[in-house]
Parts: sequence; C-alpha cells; structure tokens
Amino acid sequence: MEYYYPENEILKKIVRYISFYYSDVPSKEYLVFPNHGAGMVLCRNLEFSPLEGNTYLSKETPGQYINTLHINRIDPVKMIEQGKQEKITIVFEPLGINRFIHEPLCEFVTEAEHKYVSLEQTARFLKFAEKVFACNTPIEKVQFIETYLLERFTNTQFPFVEDALKMLMEPGETYTVATISKQVYT
Repeated sequence: MEYYYPENEILKKIVRYISFYYSDVPSKEYLVFPNHGAGMVLCRNLEFSPLEGNTYLSKETPGQYINTLHINRIDPVKMIEQGKQEKITIVFEPLGINRFIHEPLCEFVTEAEHKYVSLEQTARFLKFAEKVFACNTPIEKVQFIETYLLERFTNTQFPFVEDALKMLMEPGETYTVATISKQVYT
C-alpha cells in the first residue's frame, strides 16, 4: 500500500490521506479497523457487496468501476477479496466528506443497516473512479483527485458539531452529552 497526502492547503485540513492498494493474490481475507471520519473507496475491475454482519466481498469483475463511501464505524470489518484488486481510498477527517456531498445521504442510501453508500447514485461523483483510473501514475491520480475535490468544495461550517467533535476526540477524556451541550451552548 502506498500513501499520499494532499498538497493543497484546504484539502490538508479535510483529507487525511489517499492510499493506493493493489493485490494479485487469488483469494485473501483480512480485517479493516475503523477510522474516524469517512473513506471513499474507488475500485477498478471490482464488484463490492455486503455479506452477513460486518463482512464484505470485493470480487474481480472486469470493466466495473465503483465509488463507495464508507461511513463512520466503530467496529472492525472483515474483507474477503477474490481475484486481482485495485483500490484507491480517500480518507476524510471527521465531517470532511460533508464539504463535497450536498445531497442528503438518505437520497442514495438504500438500506439503513449498510455502512457503505454507492456514490454512483449522486451526480457529483458519477464516473469518478473511472476518471481517476484513466490517469497513468499515482501522482497524476492524486493531482486529479485534488482538482476534482476542489471543484466540488464548499466551505460549509459546522460550528457546534465541530466543537463537540474536538471534545469527543480528546484522548483519555470522557464527556457526558450534558457537558458537551453546555460547552458548545446548545
């Protein structure tokens, strides 16, 4: 896996990193541990589908490009890979994805129990994965991703939520809802 970090000053505050993953192992299983925030996974020649519980299948499917948004989760996910895998993951800081998706999530989340969303259903990210994979090198892909995100960026503010989030993410601290509400004047 290769990791890249945004060059743009705006994106540095919103995008934690961009990773590139390739595997040609015929079959593999592993756990993915949660991140705060959300991750957008772009896949080439793959089909992605939920199985039982927190298990997902990533299966080689030539000609298939997908954009998937993985929403905040607190539990590990089991991944089962079948065939060659090529994925690019954009990991956003908490609330970061909200600056690029302006449609209500309920418009394209089909089942409440699923913790991932197909972004092919939103016009903003239609064919995004296909366009990214058309770039030749990881650097070109990162540059394309940054340009694409900046074209869709809105400087939406979440003042109460951002302040509460900072408190929730303080290591070793535990706050009650009442304490956080009082601190952020809500």
